[in-house]
Amino acid sequence: MGAVYEKHLCGFQGIYYTSNTREWESNLSKRPITVCGETIYPGDKTTLNDFFSRPIEYLGKEDNEAVFFIGSDENLFNRTYYYEPVLVVKDNRIFKMYSNNGGRDFNYINQKWK
Repeated sequence: MGAVYEKHLCGFQGIYYTSNTREWESNLSKRPITVCGETIYPGDKTTLNDFFSRPIEYLGKEDNEAVFFIGSDENLFNRTYYYEPVLVVKDNRIFKMYSNNGGRDFNYINQKWK
């Protein structure tokens, strides 16, 4: 069985991915990204200048999205791994999908995401 992940949509979280293994991470392009003047390499932990509430691991890119590992959850039957995709538009501009048809632009202005 190949590396598999599922795309989910939540009104609060936006679009995120889940997987029952971490295998599919190896399919991500291991290219660095630059956000707010900081170059972030796969394996680095970052908050993206406080876009995230805590440091999370940057894994690489899938298509145009930068993919971050949020964490995992385990129950009696399986383990689920969670991933956060973010589109890096420019050095100080990112975009997060909150529905199948749209999302929100975030611009880093005066040391804050607006």
